[in-house]
Amino acid sequence: MNKRFFIYLILNIIIFAEFGYIGYTNFMNLLAHNPQISHTELFYVLLTVATLSMIIGIYIMSFAKLKGDKKITEYKRELERRGIDKDESSAKVKVLESKIEVLEKALKEALKNK
Repeated sequence: MNKRFFIYLILNIIIFAEFGYIGYTNFMNLLAHNPQISHTELFYVLLTVATLSMIIGIYIMSFAKLKGDKKITEYKRELERRGIDKDESSAKVKVLESKIEVLEKALKEALKNK
């Protein structure tokens, strides 16, 4: 499981439990101060707030994941470019070494012929 997803899941469980705890501990106080609200209405309000917080968390994490994926693809491209540069420079070195060998052989032959 992805580490970020696991952290996100834990945070959402904590937030949901917090809303449940607030609703449970303050249920009678809320009813005493506002007698017009019924038990089910209060339950649905708390459930809606908890659900919306989870949805917002999902959107934030998906945005962060997309941003992270973009950075990863850019990093992969940079590594590929560096790899190509290394291949090109090693090929250039090989070409130069072969030219040096050819020139050395030509110099040796020229010195022998003198």
